[in-house]
Parts: sequence; structure tokens; C-alpha cells
Amino acid sequence: MGKGPASGRLFVAAPLDDAVRQAIDEHLSEHLGLDGKPGRRVRPEHWHFTQKFQGYTSRDACGRLLQQLRAAELGD
Repeated sequence: MGKGPASGRLFVAAPLDDAVRQAIDEHLSEHLGLDGKPGRRVRPEHWHFTQKFQGYTSRDACGRLLQQLRAAELGD
């Protein structure tokens, strides 16, 4: 699927609550040092748990996935 206005990078993620973010941040700081966190720096309030990276996905496919996720959340 090509890059363009009808597609975008899509991933399915779960948010983390503040207590989990703080625990992860403290663990990383304790074991890796303040500057030892791997990867590029992202502020903890932007952290999430990526469950599935879909890559470039058409708007139609994104809409179908959202419908399925909503149905699963509601137990339909």
C-alpha cells in the first residue's frame, strides 16, 4: 500500500495509566540511569502499549478495523 492521502500509518495500542508509566520510568532510571533509556526520548505521558502495528493502511481498512474494535469492546 503506497503512501498518500488515502492511507496512513496505523497501530492498535492500549493506554497506560499514570501509575504504570511512573513504575516503568523509575525502573528504567534505576537500571539504565537517567540517560540510559533505549531509543529516542518520548515523554512518559505519551507512552502506550502497542499491540499491533498495521503499517500503511487505507482509510477504508481503518474504518473496518475501528468497527470491529468497537464491536469487540461492546461484546457484539
